[in-house]
Amino acid sequence: MNKYRVLIFTMLLFLVVGVMPARAEKTEVFMFTAPDCSYCKQAVKYFELVKKSQYPNIAVINYDLSVKGNATKYFYYTNAYEIDSDQAPIVFIGEEVIEGYQPSKYKANLDYCESNDCISPEQYVIENTDEKPGASFDSFSLLKYPKLMIWGLVIFAVIVVIASFFVRRKPRK
Repeated sequence: MNKYRVLIFTMLLFLVVGVMPARAEKTEVFMFTAPDCSYCKQAVKYFELVKKSQYPNIAVINYDLSVKGNATKYFYYTNAYEIDSDQAPIVFIGEEVIEGYQPSKYKANLDYCESNDCISPEQYVIENTDEKPGASFDSFSLLKYPKLMIWGLVIFAVIVVIASFFVRRKPRK
């Protein structure tokens, strides 16, 4: 029985150490823009340029406010980040929000997120909103949230180990 406990503990240790990422693979940038906004066009060009040259590990998601459904998403984001703004562009990077075209602030936040583990703006909204946006967000997937998946696996493994202590096997004859 002790051999099984050691084997389970070793497998659990390798599982936890092997799948735990050091940080998120991509920094997500969520941007809300308007089609007739010159600053929005500059912000879009800025992120296209820096993605190619300085920050290949960013994922830029641009929401056009003239598209149906994006205004609702904008409402949830501004609520979660506790801002009252009707300005475009508005850019969400990690836990920070940047109103207007401000390349120096974009760069400072991208630099920070490149060297630190920044939360996805979508995850930030989910964690900081009482009313869940439901259909306005993409469907929930654990693969988007590797830390949540890892904690689920760890809790499951701990339950299995604890349960193994209470299971009694009949002695062999």
